[in-house]
Amino acid sequence: MKLPEGLALDHAEISKLEFGDKSLGFECFIFRPEEPLTAFSGGFGKTEDLAKQIAISEAIERHLLERLWSSDPQIQGKWGLDINSTSSGFAFSSFPVPASQRSLSEAYEHFVRYHALNQGRAMESFRVAMNTTELIGALTENFDEIHWFKQTQEIEIQDFRINLTCLILVTRIGKGLFIGAKASPDREVGQMAEHCLVEAWRNARIARKSATMPQDQKSWTRKRTEFFASNWSLGFAKLNTNPSGWPAPKIILFHTEKFDSVDGYLSRALCEGIPASREIGFDELA
Repeated sequence: MKLPEGLALDHAEISKLEFGDKSLGFECFIFRPEEPLTAFSGGFGKTEDLAKQIAISEAIERHLLERLWSSDPQIQGKWGLDINSTSSGFAFSSFPVPASQRSLSEAYEHFVRYHALNQGRAMESFRVAMNTTELIGALTENFDEIHWFKQTQEIEIQDFRINLTCLILVTRIGKGLFIGAKASPDREVGQMAEHCLVEAWRNARIARKSATMPQDQKSWTRKRTEFFASNWSLGFAKLNTNPSGWPAPKIILFHTEKFDSVDGYLSRALCEGIPASREIGFDELA
């Protein structure tokens, strides 16, 4: 994977993740020379090479986003940074179709997260069997309580329509609430459920590590994760409290563009009416 000019990577830290006697996969964090103690990107994969590939792809995506943040207002407007200045809805791939699908999935995931977790709209409850995959069975044992929810809707974008499904996993460890979510057009429940479980499990690990960090070194995401690590009842009480139906997701921005400097494609999609996460207080957001 080609690195863009101006993106220097210092080193990578790769660790094997295990739960009991089961190998869950590998976690890779990549560091830049200017921030040798703070990970710039990360990735999880069932193999070491896959974890590293995902981490490098995320590093490229974040580097391109940094360039967009410092670009002129016209370019920022093309990418919707005047609407939402966060990294929400961005996706990078070596090919245009995967980049576009991932950005639409990201936008729909944020749409479902907001309406389900902040607005309390009712979702379909369902069960994921522990024996669906070995990874699901191993990670499920790590939580005191698990709740699976699903939402499927059609999105109309430009001249085509796409059905997207989003899984929301709400878990409890002690008094802590940890969320995992994944949206996808293929509805492959096994892979989506694995992603949700890994995300919730990693959030629990982040919360434990964050407790020893100085406040001024914590990112907004870390502070949010740490807050809900002791506020299960606050977050869980919001679920399924809104009897009104779901609005149709409306895409207000969809843009995909090739960047020759990385020989890849960056895409972004945003749904109407979804505020940037940082605009919502911790007591309003799970």
